[in-house]
Amino acid sequence: MKNGVKTCLLAVVTLILSLLVLPGSAKAASESDLTFTLNSDGKSYSITACNKSASGKLVIPETYNGKPVTTIAQFAFQDCKLLTSVDFGSGLERIEYGAFNNCDSLTSVKIPDSVTSINYANTTSGGAFSGCDNLKEVIIGNGLKSIQERTFNGCPKLETVVIGNAVESIGSYAFSGSAIKALIIPDSTKTIYSWAFQGCKSLTSVDFGSGLERIEYGAFNN
Repeated sequence: MKNGVKTCLLAVVTLILSLLVLPGSAKAASESDLTFTLNSDGKSYSITACNKSASGKLVIPETYNGKPVTTIAQFAFQDCKLLTSVDFGSGLERIEYGAFNNCDSLTSVKIPDSVTSINYANTTSGGAFSGCDNLKEVIIGNGLKSIQERTFNGCPKLETVVIGNAVESIGSYAFSGSAIKALIIPDSTKTIYSWAFQGCKSLTSVDFGSGLERIEYGAFNN
């Protein structure tokens, strides 16, 4: 009788555990979630896609098959809604347009000094980090010279932005609609384009660098 009870209890526990791990449920992000494509130079790789069910923190490797990972391709992580943070490899050079569009759980982004280009294509593609609803902090390294149009557009919880000391221009709508409270523009920045900080209603302090030459219309229009 006792053995029968034990067997019954074991069956119940097994059933409960099986229900907790459902097919298609989120899993911790890892390198195996990424799709790597050899670049045309034959010497480096791009990340071209990520498993949409990957969750939590993702560490992007510096190398793959013995070659550096230099690029995150357009839309590679678009709609990866369960990723909370991304640790970029120090050899990364380029982030293409729409790469992290609509990553709703992403809370912080730190762009390494090695990144020299974050691209933008057109109004239909969106910026590299557009629509990240819970993004709160952005730190831009000292290798990037231009924050392109709409790069962080539509990130309503973005409060803290640190701009690297090599940035020469901040594009239209780059941070529009964010919750930035205080901003320091580095001495390297020469131009702030129209609507760059449009609708940043929480912005109370801006420290302009000595190299600023032009602020275009509506740049800080609320």
